[in-house]
Amino acid sequence: MTKMWTPILFISVAMLASDCASLLQAAQHRSLGNPIDMPISLKPGQVTTPQFAVKNGPYDVIIRLKRKLPVAQIDCMLGIRFTEPDCQRSPLVVLRWTLWSRGKLVASGPPVDYRKGGGWSPGDVELFLGGFNGKKHTIYSLKIDVVGDAAALAVTDPHLVVQFSDYN
Repeated sequence: MTKMWTPILFISVAMLASDCASLLQAAQHRSLGNPIDMPISLKPGQVTTPQFAVKNGPYDVIIRLKRKLPVAQIDCMLGIRFTEPDCQRSPLVVLRWTLWSRGKLVASGPPVDYRKGGGWSPGDVELFLGGFNGKKHTIYSLKIDVVGDAAALAVTDPHLVVQFSDYN
């Protein structure tokens, strides 16, 4: 009977070890902080981040705003239609981002009027712009072209954030 249980036990231990390794990797990325978390003006113009490095893995590019206006109003202004499907205004936040390393384009997105979605927490609203797969020992710089005038969102303290993605 014990010979039958040995392979099952071995497989169970291997699966548990794999899950623990994934959780440890995600925890290490979170403990490093966000490579970029900086205020951003949502007035028309271009913003370039300082150079930054990441570990291997997926990263998200987001705009994070404080909930200093009603969430439905922020969502409408951002173009997120989950909580305010009847919003009649065009999104105020219209931008394009490009990720560079050593003068070469690495990733870009979204098209000017495309919305990939958002997220909410008790204190913040996030607009998901896109993502990229980071490579250790690579230096990056992010350029944001703000096309639409979303200066009305200045009261929400908008930040450009690059963060390790928990949704890989």
